Amino acid sequence: MAGDFGRVNAPRAAGSGGPVVYILAPQFPWPPMDGGRIGICYRIRELARLGYRIHLFATAKVDEPVAERTPLHDWCAPVTVVRRRAGLDALWAWLSFRPYQVTSRDVPALRPALRSRHATEPADVVQCEHSSMGAFRDVDLDGPVRWVLTFHNIEHRGAWNRARSAWKAPLRALLYAVEAVRLWRYETALVRSGRFDAWLFVSARERDEIERWVGDGRTIFATVPSGSDVPPVLPDGRGPSHELLFLGSLWYDPNVHGLEWFLRQVWPRVRAAEPLARLLVVGRGAISRVYRLVRDAAGATLVGEVPEIDSWVARAAAVIVPVRRGAGIKIKLLEALARGSVCICTSHALVGLELPEEPVALVADEPGAFAAHCVAALRGEPGARATAQRGREWVEAAYSWDVVGRRLDAVYRQLLGRAPLVPR
Repeated sequence: MAGDFGRVNAPRAAGSGGPVVYILAPQFPWPPMDGGRIGICYRIRELARLGYRIHLFATAKVDEPVAERTPLHDWCAPVTVVRRRAGLDALWAWLSFRPYQVTSRDVPALRPALRSRHATEPADVVQCEHSSMGAFRDVDLDGPVRWVLTFHNIEHRGAWNRARSAWKAPLRALLYAVEAVRLWRYETALVRSGRFDAWLFVSARERDEIERWVGDGRTIFATVPSGSDVPPVLPDGRGPSHELLFLGSLWYDPNVHGLEWFLRQVWPRVRAAEPLARLLVVGRGAISRVYRLVRDAAGATLVGEVPEIDSWVARAAAVIVPVRRGAGIKIKLLEALARGSVCICTSHALVGLELPEEPVALVADEPGAFAAHCVAALRGEPGARATAQRGREWVEAAYSWDVVGRRLDAVYRQLLGRAPLVPR
């Protein structure tokens, strides 16, 4: 979600400053409006703040608009964008029996761009964001370059879940299943190749799983999660509110599936207890299924994409995260907690997070219990507000972008065998 992105000084001239890091991204990460882009964008910002010199290489669709001036251009030295294959080239690439997620982003022009940049300002670290960008590990760069790959998700599992959810459309389900098999073969070969110096994961659970696959004591395995900026503490002027807020990309299957479960099984119970309750559904890319679900639910409104979330979170009694499938970390949960909101979620929404002993959210997996938490938040019960305060403190201590940046810095220092770039 869009927010206050912050600014850093423009990177120092080549040949000065900290180590040089090439970031290889499957999409241009601006604006940071979904989980993948948010993670890439803010890690770049934090690395720039710590003194690293960042070179961004990103792919983009043929017709995708890419702004020539963004905060990324302040945080990075050069920004290089290459266009993906189109038309028959894309079809031919897919027929190569490699995953579409890989072939669509394996743009030949990116390889000479990497070599050319390395000839003028050699990389110390090359970080591939998402497993699809691991295809560029075949680029030979002179010198002691360390290669890092970040798993934002285990992609073959996500493709398989999409195949299962598309069972009413057999052809679509078959294509997703084929993609899942191809991704499983690709990701298995990738992690067993022994060609990466470090593997980074946003979720500790996924890190442990892949580490068991590999069993290689020479490679660094580290959890570097996604996070959230923590706004300054504001006066607690939250009055009574009849609104609940759903945040998320409205094309993403786990979000749509969770919203459907909530509207069909939880929302009627909430409305029975609190007839004035309203649900605001905020996010971009709503598919027709979302329009139908919201239209048929009394008291629900589809807001769509918004330029910022702070005002929407501030006006709501609680943010709901009813996801029941999907991987990675639920950034919308961290963003809401960072803003002092009561969060009501399923246990699945917390998977992969390093949780404190005291609860930071109201958690339920059954419709009745989830509805009871919503009613408690709508009525402003003290127990609900207490979780919000603990949640904000927890995000600030463990998942603020400053903390996440320093965790990534620690991995780089281990790779490069050097002292911290900034005093601690």
